Amino acid sequence: MTWLALRPAAFARASAGLTCRPGLRLYSATAGGSVSDPLRILFCGSDDFSCAALDAINAERKRNPGLIESLDVVVRPGKLSGRGMKKIREVPLKNLAEKLNLPIHERDTFTGWQVPWPKSQMISQLY
Repeated sequence: MTWLALRPAAFARASAGLTCRPGLRLYSATAGGSVSDPLRILFCGSDDFSCAALDAINAERKRNPGLIESLDVVVRPGKLSGRGMKKIREVPLKNLAEKLNLPIHERDTFTGWQVPWPKSQMISQLY
């Protein structure tokens, strides 16, 4: 028998979000109403997975304006591709950032690069 078969009631409570014992008090350090400074995010990425993550962060920025102050995007420069290496293939994240009107920084490496202004978070998604 599995654990789930032995304790179905306990599993039902845990899966319903009731992970504590009755009578147990829970405390939170952020329950006092103190609010942190808005985030200044530098998002690094390139592919479709990065696009989904950036889209979610941008949606949260619009939904909760006090949470994220600025959102900048770092992408790699476009690469020559195709027959004869005549076409420049841009990374998908750059196209999305342009569509969302976000500031874009093109960098192949971070060597010798100074971040435009102080950022509180740097998120890297398959850069």
